[in-house]
Amino acid sequence: MSPPRAPRSMAEMVDRLREHTSLLREYLERVMNDGDRRYLGEIAVKVRLLAMDGKSNKALMLRVGELIDATPMAGTDTGERFPTRRCW
Repeated sequence: MSPPRAPRSMAEMVDRLREHTSLLREYLERVMNDGDRRYLGEIAVKVRLLAMDGKSNKALMLRVGELIDATPMAGTDTGERFPTRRCW
């Protein structure tokens, strides 16, 4: 059994979040520009890991948001935005 991981600093979490969002952009470009639909699953998994708590991990995007006291927002295709609440 491995020892518990030390808590990450805010700077480390923001760096990881930047890396993940950069990959998401790259994957989206491959789907939209190259028509490579194989990346759709990768996008779905990465979004889930960033936005939903799991059994052994906490959602990175939500952890950073809580630390900076941000209100989670959702949007629509028309640009309308509204606050959400964590429900999981």
